Amino acid sequence: MLTSRHQGSGLAEAPDHRDVPRSPSGGSPEGSCALAIEQKMKMHFEPHGNVMFVDICDALPTDRIDVIDVGEATGFPGLIQVRANREKQILYGVTIQNYSSFRRRLLWNYRMASVHHALVLLLMGLLAGFRLEGHNPSARAW
Repeated sequence: MLTSRHQGSGLAEAPDHRDVPRSPSGGSPEGSCALAIEQKMKMHFEPHGNVMFVDICDALPTDRIDVIDVGEATGFPGLIQVRANREKQILYGVTIQNYSSFRRRLLWNYRMASVHHALVLLLMGLLAGFRLEGHNPSARAW
């Protein structure tokens, strides 16, 4: 039911995305990485140890897993470790120690509205740094 004359049927139609740049596969390039991370990301909170495990992909039993402390580089000293394979350039996941402090700092100091979206942003930055490290040995992400 229309409440006034200016509310026409055109307001409920889907938005027009003709001006958005698209990748060859048809999706928008700016959201494809974040969407892929969100779809793959599995979070597990261990309340007794106050630790959050964020898994992106599973490791094979034969894979070598390096644990790298990236807390200093990300602004959370001693709190964030990355599980990765540097040779194959695969990021398996992130471990966040003292999660309640990490969460409080994100929400209050950095004014993040969602811890989930902050983790996606953190993972995108880590993936970008990880890929840069493989191409240029002088540019180290951690």
